[in-house]
Amino acid sequence: MTDFSVSDAGIAGLRLLKQKPLTVMAWGLFIFVAMVLPIVTLISLVGSHIWSVVESARVHGEDSEIVVREAFRAMAGVFLLIPVIIIASLIGRAMLISAVFRAVIEPKNSSFAYLRLGSQELWVLLVVLVSGLLLGLIMGVASVPVGLATAMLENGSGGGAAFLVAWVGHIALFVLCIWLALRFSMAAPLSFVERRFALFESWDFTRGQAGRLFVMALLVVAVIILMEMVVGAVVVGGLVAAGLSVDIDEDSLRDFFSQPPQAWMGTVGLIAGGLGLLMALIAGVFSTVALAPWAAAYKALALNFKSDPGVAGLTLNA
Repeated sequence: MTDFSVSDAGIAGLRLLKQKPLTVMAWGLFIFVAMVLPIVTLISLVGSHIWSVVESARVHGEDSEIVVREAFRAMAGVFLLIPVIIIASLIGRAMLISAVFRAVIEPKNSSFAYLRLGSQELWVLLVVLVSGLLLGLIMGVASVPVGLATAMLENGSGGGAAFLVAWVGHIALFVLCIWLALRFSMAAPLSFVERRFALFESWDFTRGQAGRLFVMALLVVAVIILMEMVVGAVVVGGLVAAGLSVDIDEDSLRDFFSQPPQAWMGTVGLIAGGLGLLMALIAGVFSTVALAPWAAAYKALALNFKSDPGVAGLTLNA
């Protein structure tokens, strides 16, 4: 099987940023609406309910039973929202992953910034969840012998040997985890393209490619670290400049928060929302850089599997 270009796949996210900046920005806005805004709303609701409980405690004094009842009544609705937000966030994440895959594998299918909610997204969500659970299960089982050997050596007063076994064992587990993750790394792109659960097909698809995929992953990590340094410098510089241009002292902050919560929670909420929007836009960029290389690697490898019965039905849109 022909190898794919590590460098070409590794910078696929940067290439996508250059070619479709507005699309990447739309993904950032989607992250804000689908994943950040619900959490901010939940925190705001929790804050307002906590304040209502504090007010109830102030009114009823030592009557703790009434206070507890008021607390449960106030928080019941909020607790019901938590699983809804979790499910919505998972679906949103699957939509984002699929959008990046679609931009690389099906670039002509660009309507709605490549965002959809259909069978491809649901299969991607399923395979990501199952692969994560399977990897965790395998690592958990593999860690048992290491733990048992370390414990037996410690009980036998073999402190140095126990440390060596634990050290070597954890390194071996880390290498195993990386190798398994690389072998299953094509499961999501395969499931996306074929519209089915294709976890184990990734094993054959990546045979002989783990080393190159590992080098590509290192390149992606290096790019992300460099981007984090740049973004960090810009953010810190902006915060310093904002701090110098705005005269805020301790007395002003004390006066601000000494007001009733209803008076300052709106302002704090707006600030939190603005910061959340900024972080979501940044997350859109980083998600593009992190996800696009795997789709690019898949697309290159898939060209060698067109006639392979293991991936029958494969379609690629140039």
